[in-house]
Amino acid sequence: MEVDQEAGDASSTFVLAMGNNSDGQLGCGIAEDDDDKVFAPCELHAFDSVNIRSCSSSLKHSIWLSYDGLVYTSGDNDSGQLGRAGKRAKPFKIDSIEHMPVESTAAGNGFTVLAAKLDGRLMGVGRGDRGQLGMGGADRDDKERVKFSSALDEQLLHLSAGESHCIALCRSGKVLAFGENKHGQLGVGDFVSTATPKPVPTLSSRPVVQVCCGGAHSLARTATGLLWSWGCNEHGQLGLGDLKPRFRPEQVKAMRVSRCVDVAAGNRHSLSISEKGLAFSFGAGGSGQLGSGGIAEAEPYPKVIEALKEIGTCLQIAGGHSHSLAVVLNQETLRENLYVWGLGSSGQLGIPRENLHEKKLSPLPQKLRLDPSLKILSICSGPLSHHTFLIVSRTAGTESRGGYPGTARESLSPRASLGPLRHCLHTAIDADELLQALRSLKGSEGIQQTALVKAVGAAFSSVSVLNASFRRPSPLGTTAESSGVDLLKVRKAYHTLVFELRNAELINTLGRATVSICDELAKQRVPTDDPETLCVFLVLFENPLLLAEHRTSLFAGFHVALQRLTAAVLSLPKDSQKLLFGWLKHLPSEYFGRVVNVMQQYVTYVLTQPGQNQSDVSAAVMMLQTLWDANAEMDGILPEWCFQSLAISQSADLQEHY
Repeated sequence: MEVDQEAGDASSTFVLAMGNNSDGQLGCGIAEDDDDKVFAPCELHAFDSVNIRSCSSSLKHSIWLSYDGLVYTSGDNDSGQLGRAGKRAKPFKIDSIEHMPVESTAAGNGFTVLAAKLDGRLMGVGRGDRGQLGMGGADRDDKERVKFSSALDEQLLHLSAGESHCIALCRSGKVLAFGENKHGQLGVGDFVSTATPKPVPTLSSRPVVQVCCGGAHSLARTATGLLWSWGCNEHGQLGLGDLKPRFRPEQVKAMRVSRCVDVAAGNRHSLSISEKGLAFSFGAGGSGQLGSGGIAEAEPYPKVIEALKEIGTCLQIAGGHSHSLAVVLNQETLRENLYVWGLGSSGQLGIPRENLHEKKLSPLPQKLRLDPSLKILSICSGPLSHHTFLIVSRTAGTESRGGYPGTARESLSPRASLGPLRHCLHTAIDADELLQALRSLKGSEGIQQTALVKAVGAAFSSVSVLNASFRRPSPLGTTAESSGVDLLKVRKAYHTLVFELRNAELINTLGRATVSICDELAKQRVPTDDPETLCVFLVLFENPLLLAEHRTSLFAGFHVALQRLTAAVLSLPKDSQKLLFGWLKHLPSEYFGRVVNVMQQYVTYVLTQPGQNQSDVSAAVMMLQTLWDANAEMDGILPEWCFQSLAISQSADLQEHY
């Protein structure tokens, strides 16, 4: 699990480690007494002057990522997975990519994959015999030398790795998979392994914001809190109520009402947190890793971890090979505490040997006693890991080793100010952060200006990104009454892009992105089986480039976008149309009025063009009729005159054609 800690904490980060250290994977060196198990959290002094943002771990090696994008590795190096020569018992920086800041890391069995921060390129090193490096063609081991993949043109945002497979979340919102596929863990509809990253078709256009790998299974979470799972299911780790594998993602319907805000996976078990802060577990429980108090070989249904529910609200969750951990806010003391459970024989729970069950496990969550001045920023393990890392800071008023997360980050390079823009334009647009970032870049030139234009074009041409964007914080899901989209924030974001920045290149890029996304919608490439995939239509109708008073001076291709957007809406199933316009019923009438206004002006445009395209005229009038019908079902939230079209009345051929 990766949790970014934004600038503003009153201390620097440091890392605590515990668990198996037989290959130096903890990064704390090898003890003189040859004890390869660390039962009490130890601080990694290798990072005394480094602020660590996240970490990834596998069976025998670990990866740490600093706020400035530098990568450190430690542990076994038999396959060259450390990215440099020799086995290391302490973290060392991968010098060969020091010039290439990294955004995300993932560790599998004998391999490491990375995503570059600036351009999202995939990098990999180590074992590649099953395609797990994603290099395309005849993938092979790349020992010690980090290699760039030429097998994809997508920009990656986040990576997760299982034993021999990887799932990647792209900046465009697409989900890609590569590596071993023996159990269907790639989700591409077959059991064929591949070294070339492939899109996961079932998740196309869905607002996926998090991906996660177990040993041989995969999970994905959407912006509205829906959970999808696929791959190996021998112990029920998919949460689908049976033990059958899946080679395509299926929605975990048992979690649909609860809505997920975080997911994690161990080797053969899965974990999630609901919108209300309840922790759920499912899958293998033979080592007590489900936290239910019992030992279950298979649990195919997500169940609440009752012991944590009694304590308070679960904030973070993570899974190791056969252990689990969570950060819980105590409802009485209002303090955040770390709870651990499952197998502890290697010290991965941080619990002394004498306090463990006779089988060296803890089937119920136990609170790990830490220095009360510590604030846990992130918890980390991995689906093959028998070790655990904690990224922590000291709270205000206690001794600190200087700086705070973000201070070093902000002074790294001239490009640092683009960080907030990338953060709020990828996977899901946060309106408040977008406005702040755009205004800070107003009047910028050169690299910053180019990056701004490129980022806006990528975000606003993605169905997945717009479906995930501008969401209200609560409630999380979409219902018949509410889309969950804050249309006021949508309107403000468009206004800033178009009218505050007043940049012709940016406006043209936004226009082309609008045409592109409307074209994709018109070709019916978007699933309509769930309301969350329809939110993009609400966002698009707020685009000022579609309004007549802005067309001539801002974007000449407005009519192309409207022609395709009209076709897309008319091609929706009737139930989807009803749901889409039904959302507007519960909002101030100005929002539905905006949609009607856009279509009125489009009708006028197509009827006044020389050599009218009759199919466009027919579609435009039909769309206006659809809006009229929707208004009637809404008990007439708009007056009749809003639907009267002078252009239609003046059309000499109206009666003949319609």
